[in-house]
Amino acid sequence: MTVYGMIRKEEQAQTIKELGGHPILADLEGNVDKAVDNMEAIIFAAGFGPKTGPDKTTAVDKNGAIKLVDAAKKKGFERFVMLSSVGSDNPEQAQEEMRHYLEAKHDADELLKASGLTYAIVRPVAFDK
Repeated sequence: MTVYGMIRKEEQAQTIKELGGHPILADLEGNVDKAVDNMEAIIFAAGFGPKTGPDKTTAVDKNGAIKLVDAAKKKGFERFVMLSSVGSDNPEQAQEEMRHYLEAKHDADELLKASGLTYAIVRPVAFDK
């Protein structure tokens, strides 16, 4: 299986290569249709989280994910894995500083559920750096 890693900056390419993947230069805030050519499945693991502010959270965590779901449907993919977040199923119960982020994740998750794609939504509790 050939694995690709979408990157926003050319200087990130070496990391993807060292991990055994093939870098694809694209931006989730732009058009991603060409970035998924010749692929069979997508694992969405991008995101800014709550630290960058609502604009970037909406642009990447919500709209970027939605763009990839739409691209997958257009290209005839069947499989999509969404890295979401614990709490995205009930964002209204989140602490204020997390609410917008979890709402963005929730909206992307719901669109994926309704997409007709075969999907898995992974909701990790915490990321270990």
